[in-house]
Parts: sequence; C-alpha cells; structure tokens
Amino acid sequence: MSHMIHKLIVHSQALYSFAEFTGNSAIGAASTLLMLRVIAIWTRNLWITVPLVILSLGQWGILFHGTECSSLVSLMGPDIPFNQV
Repeated sequence: MSHMIHKLIVHSQALYSFAEFTGNSAIGAASTLLMLRVIAIWTRNLWITVPLVILSLGQWGILFHGTECSSLVSLMGPDIPFNQV
C-alpha cells in the first residue's frame, strides 16, 4: 500500500479576491433585499422608490469599485509604488 501525499497550493491573492467579492456581493444583496422590502411597505411610492434605487446603485458601484481597485493593486506587484495607478 502506498501512501500518497497530496500537496495543496493555494494562491493567497486569488483566495483573498474571492472572499472580498463574495463578501461584497452578500452586503449588496442584503441591502437590496432591505430596499425592496421598504419599497413594498411604502406601496411603490415614487418619492421613496427613486432615492432608494439611486442609493442602491451607488452602493453597488462602491462595493465593486473597491474589489476592482484591490485586484489592480495586487496585479501591479510589490515593486511598483501605489501612486502610479
């Protein structure tokens, strides 16, 4: 019987990026569901719906902009200063 040793190589930046993406997606999904509940409670009142949709789009944009920027910084490597982005 031979015992096989399996080595698992984990690329830490890929793992970090995946965790960041799924975390930001979870935050955005929870906020969107809360927004939809508020819209339903207020019976689709436009004075409530329009600002909430604008705020939600802004939040999604900020969440994914953060994910994109951190991925860009990791691709640059340690030799390039941050001010050259």
